[in-house]
Amino acid sequence: MGAAVTYAEARGQLLQIEAQEAVQQVAGAARAGIIGAAAVILGWLLIVPAGISLLSSRLGIRWEYLAMGVAGFHFIVGLIYLLASRRRSAALRPFQESINQFREDRAWIIKNRQKP
Repeated sequence: MGAAVTYAEARGQLLQIEAQEAVQQVAGAARAGIIGAAAVILGWLLIVPAGISLLSSRLGIRWEYLAMGVAGFHFIVGLIYLLASRRRSAALRPFQESINQFREDRAWIIKNRQKP
């Protein structure tokens, strides 16, 4: 019984350490992503209308057509980044050490149960 309690405590401590590390990693990435996205959005909200106005007057094109082209470009770039984000998030493996340790423990328990 004492070995089981010690085992559970050790696994609980490992999970706690990995949970703290995972929270710090995710929080740091989320914070940087939110700040970066906000800055980019604000910048684009200011520069795109001004750029469309300048280009339409210089090129002699109606601003509506130019705005539609710029919007299409933004949709394509946004789609590329969303797909990249999806691929990166699929590659995340939080609690990998705990999962590996549980697999090893399970294999050890199965191996030792078979002995009479």
